[in-house]
Amino acid sequence: MANISQVGEQCFGCTACEHICPVSCIRMGQDTKGFLYPTVDEKQCIDCGLCLQVCPYVSDSTLDSDLFPETTVYAAKHPDDATRMQSASGGAFTAISDYILEHQGVVYGVGYDEELTACHMRATSTGQRDFLRGSKYVQSNLGDTYKAVEQDLQNSLRVLFTGTPCQVAGLRNYLQKDYENLLLVDLICHGVPSQKVFKDYLSQMEQQEGCPVTDCTFRDKGKGWKNLVMRLDFQSGTKKIDASDSTFYSLFINGTILRPSCYECKFTNFNRPGDITIGDFWGIEDTLPSFDDEKGISLILVNSRKGETFFQSACDQLSYVQSTHTDCLQHSLFAPTKAHANKDAFWKDYEEHGYLFAGEKYGGGR
Repeated sequence: MANISQVGEQCFGCTACEHICPVSCIRMGQDTKGFLYPTVDEKQCIDCGLCLQVCPYVSDSTLDSDLFPETTVYAAKHPDDATRMQSASGGAFTAISDYILEHQGVVYGVGYDEELTACHMRATSTGQRDFLRGSKYVQSNLGDTYKAVEQDLQNSLRVLFTGTPCQVAGLRNYLQKDYENLLLVDLICHGVPSQKVFKDYLSQMEQQEGCPVTDCTFRDKGKGWKNLVMRLDFQSGTKKIDASDSTFYSLFINGTILRPSCYECKFTNFNRPGDITIGDFWGIEDTLPSFDDEKGISLILVNSRKGETFFQSACDQLSYVQSTHTDCLQHSLFAPTKAHANKDAFWKDYEEHGYLFAGEKYGGGR
């Protein structure tokens, strides 16, 4: 019997298979590292093959035939400095989502719930949307988001969905058709750690501070955009930690704690699954120095005719200049993140001794 269980660790965890199954025999379950993988009730499975058809690892996400053979590249920044300071890079997500909301649309992105679990959420106002700004360096919980997006599209609402490339590809495949009222925006992704490891790190920090963490910002810009600083808000106050001094941040950046499929990611190129791609424009200080400042610059790739039409409609909400493929120094557009030499040793110690031991041993810092 051929089904999604044969994909193994190549699975991206996008949940498309779970949601497409006509007999609901697929469930996403957590492994010892905290990553979600599909399990199949073989007794219920009717061998329809839909799970494999929608899997982004198995199938191409090129249902939309108007994807460009070559992307158009822009450097962009939001004209409002306060907005940029609240954004991971140049505020492109805010500008794009503002346009959708102004046209009575809905926005899907990632925010934290009350337990600081990173979840995909639905926003219909700028206030709700603001909770979705900023990078979350952890794999988000999609829940029933794909089904909610489908329902909104069928109700003729304009929808913006943002997520990692594999999540965008999963949604594209799950829908099995293109919708004119859907704009897909994928993020340039370094790879994703699990929620379990992230929660273990937060628990360690809570023990050190003696009180709960209430919020986490991975890209605090108090020292400028190019300095990676994590801000943890505790009930007792705020603590800012340089990436090199945070065990979680260090393990994330050096490729120790990513999902196994991230090390062989098929989306680390300019063949993107989204209509638009956004991320950091690294190298802007060398390629477009007059456009650079310490508040953040977004890299925008326009990948489809739909994306181009949208960008031309919404670009007045951004200050932007056209650039080239070679000028954006985004490693994740050219190759997957390499696994650290200590990866297997970390996971062995993590599963045997817990995060405190493994994080201190392999992550350095705190």
